[in-house]
Amino acid sequence: MVAEYRQPLVKIEGASLSITQVATGAGEARVKLDESARSRVKASSDWIMNSMMNRTDSYGVTTGFDAMSHRRTKEGGALQRELIRFLNAGAFGTGTDGHVLPAKATCATMLVRINTLLQGYSGIRFEILEAIVKLLNANVTPCLPLRGTVTASRDLVPLSYIADLVTGRENFVALAPDGSKVNATEAFKIAGIQGGFFELQPKEGLAMVNGTTLGSGLASTVLFEANILAILAEVLSAVFCEVMNGKPEYTDHLTHKLKHHPGQIEAAAIMEHILEGSSFMKLAKKLGELDPLMKPKQDRYALRTSPQWLIRSVFSNVSKCCVWKPSEAAASSSSSSSSSSDDDDTPSTAARSTRSSNPVLSSWSSDEPQLELPKEILNKFLDYGFKGAEIAMASYCYELQFLGNPVTNHVLKYV
Repeated sequence: MVAEYRQPLVKIEGASLSITQVATGAGEARVKLDESARSRVKASSDWIMNSMMNRTDSYGVTTGFDAMSHRRTKEGGALQRELIRFLNAGAFGTGTDGHVLPAKATCATMLVRINTLLQGYSGIRFEILEAIVKLLNANVTPCLPLRGTVTASRDLVPLSYIADLVTGRENFVALAPDGSKVNATEAFKIAGIQGGFFELQPKEGLAMVNGTTLGSGLASTVLFEANILAILAEVLSAVFCEVMNGKPEYTDHLTHKLKHHPGQIEAAAIMEHILEGSSFMKLAKKLGELDPLMKPKQDRYALRTSPQWLIRSVFSNVSKCCVWKPSEAAASSSSSSSSSSDDDDTPSTAARSTRSSNPVLSSWSSDEPQLELPKEILNKFLDYGFKGAEIAMASYCYELQFLGNPVTNHVLKYV
């Protein structure tokens, strides 16, 4: 995962896109389109134009949208312009942040959308995708409204602002590499895009907005960072064992192998690797041999069960989506129930995981465990250790429980 993240180039072809690639492409790496996708994308675009010439009745091409799909029109391009216009309903603030989606999340959104459209089933020109890639590589990001979607049924409103950029809408705003705000003309100039803005052809506006791409992109970056935090939690759990002169047998491979959970097995193995050969563990073993009654027979719950319930819950959520497969990407354009629920699982899982930190800090703050710490670390008469951190951690845990409340509980159906 880390090695993949450090790659300087992300090449996308529409067949697969890993979470790490999304995080990499939204960061410092350059993005490149696989040339093999050009022919199928063009074939899809040509099919739409031919269907218009043959007067084929197609949703979103000759019809209205959703409950207004009974309407008909022969002005395919004008219909797409109107779609983008009425979807520009995001609310921007006047403060320094402007209630704008973070640039990294916007880049991830653009990357995931390009990957979906490269499959060649959406009726959009390859040249539009090339332009978006140039904007990504030039670090020019459109300003997307922070609110306006919960990924319950497509991210229509924020995605319409990406379409604003490629079509050159007058009131459009983007962020330049230096953080300054620029209009669409300046954005194209910075990215080196020649030929002017795009006039949307039939279906192209719908192709750009009709998907749960923002939720997928944002979830990818969050899950990548959650994976990093999971590894950090494993390392800190091992360090906690060292500081507390604990017993490393809680990482024994057989104990966790019998649970048949890959995340738990992996977490225990990492902790075992860190503790193997530790000078702290060698000292703790010697002290235990000299006086077996000096310490309890088994370590405290927060320490000995960390591979089971801390890493197990995190791994379950992180491993849900390792690669964006074609079938999943195609499904995301019309159905988002799994995407929404998975997005909900991430904050709730993170909130549950923080509970492990509270008893750990409590162990370091109470009188009894402090007696076990070496005198070089703690003066038991004057040093109150992590008592303040324990109080603060309790507050953080409560707040995270509140923030982890699933938004899907409040989603309304519409037609």
